Amino acid sequence: MTAATPDVLVRPMAEADLAAAEALTALTYHELDVRTRRNDAPEPTRRTPARAAAWRERTGHLLRTDPEGCWVADRDGEVVGIATSLVRELLWVLASYAVRPGLQGQGIGRQLLDAALHHGRGCLRGMLNASQDLAAVRRYRLAGSDLHPQMMLWAGCPGRRSRSCGTSATGTSRTSTCSTRWTGGSGTPPTVPTTACSRGSCDWW
Repeated sequence: MTAATPDVLVRPMAEADLAAAEALTALTYHELDVRTRRNDAPEPTRRTPARAAAWRERTGHLLRTDPEGCWVADRDGEVVGIATSLVRELLWVLASYAVRPGLQGQGIGRQLLDAALHHGRGCLRGMLNASQDLAAVRRYRLAGSDLHPQMMLWAGCPGRRSRSCGTSATGTSRTSTCSTRWTGGSGTPPTVPTTACSRGSCDWW
């Protein structure tokens, strides 16, 4: 465990943190979507109860399979930041990463990301999806990531979109080139007949 700021402690996530972590990510991601929304993009919507339950289930699974990759920032017993990650074979993936609005820029995110990255020690490559938040992208670059193109695709219900690369649980999908330049490989997103706007993404190392 490490001290992120004088009153914030970065510690391993526990099962009891799931509800607070879900609420934090719902708040933080919605605030980010509102702040960075393009004029031609659908209006951001808040996470539905069904999506909240799915988030808790997925993150609970990570707690069981990759406990060393799941961390929270704790301030007087309150979860104010999280980072969850997983390792599959030699690939490290950052699954969720958020710091409460108003507390960003104080070093909490850096401590969380460092803790999650430690879970990927020994991996040959890593991957994450980055938002348009320039401070977050800067943090990824400082940690050694390279930027590659990514698209946000909308289909079906306007305003409802997926946050996961290659999934379409909410009627939309996000795809990324996910280029692995450190091994000389490359990937091409599938062709989807929907309107797309460019986003930013990162591949690690």
